[in-house]
Amino acid sequence: MILKLKSAPQLLQKKYNIYNLNILLKIFGGLAMNEKNTGILMIVVAILLAILYLALPNFILYLYWIMVVILLVYGVYLFRS
Repeated sequence: MILKLKSAPQLLQKKYNIYNLNILLKIFGGLAMNEKNTGILMIVVAILLAILYLALPNFILYLYWIMVVILLVYGVYLFRS
């Protein structure tokens, strides 16, 4: 038995009768990801990955295979639903 999970906007639409995504963003405060914010985020992620690689060189290999397994499981889940 596969349970279909509803997303947060779907649950909020059902509970509060909100059918406009803009209203949801105004209520919960959406983060605007422009080029500057995205660039800062990419720099921070790159620095963290470099530090992680220097501290734990074998961790990247394990992380790669963990991501492969997660993507395969998620792909099978989406394919079956």
